[in-house]
Amino acid sequence: MKTRFSTTRALFDEFPTLRQAARVLPGEEEPVAFVRQLAASGKLRDAVAICAYILRKREAVAWTCRCLRSKPELTPPDDQAILAAEAWVARPDEEARDIAHRWGQAGDHNKPTTWAAYAAGFTSGNLAVTHEGPIRVPPHLTAESARVALVLAETQMEMDEAQRFLKGCLEAALRALESEPDQS
Repeated sequence: MKTRFSTTRALFDEFPTLRQAARVLPGEEEPVAFVRQLAASGKLRDAVAICAYILRKREAVAWTCRCLRSKPELTPPDDQAILAAEAWVARPDEEARDIAHRWGQAGDHNKPTTWAAYAAGFTSGNLAVTHEGPIRVPPHLTAESARVALVLAETQMEMDEAQRFLKGCLEAALRALESEPDQS
């Protein structure tokens, strides 16, 4: 399978913040193969972090929502933050992005669903408008918000359950990557 990054090093070079999120040394491996190696060696958090950065923004938000929805105790059906993120996935326009961003801002920053809303809210647009002009959303914020959402969810579980959750997230990400058309 081909991703938009030919090597793990190219992915890390494109997103320097990934170096803090995944404490592994990138190499010349294809990113999906590297994720599989990390998972096999038990480095599930690192593998999940890399998946958040490999996936395209819309798929990263959808993946985060699916993972969180797999844990109903963390994501009540009426949770407005995740509903806003899912609405943006269904209709990725500026209005839906802005609504998701506002739910992220207003939400409890200790809740994974708040970060799912941020992941959608940070897909484009401006962080602020200053007298010098708009401050564009940095390209890594969707991936980083998705990663934070999943790590927060994982930390709210017992160890065995957390491991199963992360493995499920990895399997879902790999399925999403395998179903994407050639990204080269």
